[in-house]
Amino acid sequence: MVYASRKLVYPLFIIIFSLTFFALLFLVFFNQGLEVSEPSVSIIGSEVVLKMTLINKSMHRINGVEVVVSNTETKKTFYLRGESSAQSSSLDANQSFDFVASVPLSKSLKYEVFVSAPFNRTIPLSFTLEESTIDPVKAEVSLPSQLFVNEEYTYSVKFCNISGNDLVDVIWVENAEPGSFRENFFDRSISLKVSECKSIPATLTPLKTGSVNIGFTLRIGTMEKKTSKVLQIVERN
Repeated sequence: MVYASRKLVYPLFIIIFSLTFFALLFLVFFNQGLEVSEPSVSIIGSEVVLKMTLINKSMHRINGVEVVVSNTETKKTFYLRGESSAQSSSLDANQSFDFVASVPLSKSLKYEVFVSAPFNRTIPLSFTLEESTIDPVKAEVSLPSQLFVNEEYTYSVKFCNISGNDLVDVIWVENAEPGSFRENFFDRSISLKVSECKSIPATLTPLKTGSVNIGFTLRIGTMEKKTSKVLQIVERN
């Protein structure tokens, strides 16, 4: 049996360990085989749609490709071609893939995206939506907080289009507990051009005293925004 001296084994071990460590470090932090081209986000209905092209620039197959999309409200991991695990999510050498994924539209404006694969440098992306994207119309209700019972009040609702598009079908509806008001509430629809403001009249006739909550719903396509106002209904002295 041949025994190697410690003076020979320790330096050899350190050299092998160092080479392995730096090789892994290079693969993880400096390998740029995976690249992203033309990333973009858009709003389709009630979803944020992410599109980009993933490219394998290396001469070998890249396995375990993941795309993580997150904001303050949600975090979702996607793989290629709809597969359910990273083990089958791969790109062959010099292959490109048109990636498309969607997450529900939320109140969050900023989205962080991380494209990663084992032994490849993680690619971070960041997208910030315009506030008008998730809140394209500002609605202002001119309604006093105190009303007298059995008296009719006329008030107005002002709509302003702050988005960058013409809006054809902006729907507005009031709602309240049955028996609170004489009026029958129904959907009303208006159209708004870019930067246009319109006001529509409405009436309320309280039927009982006390605190009454009236709700307002604004719908634009699949997006819906709800607000409410508490009214104090009193007898006129």
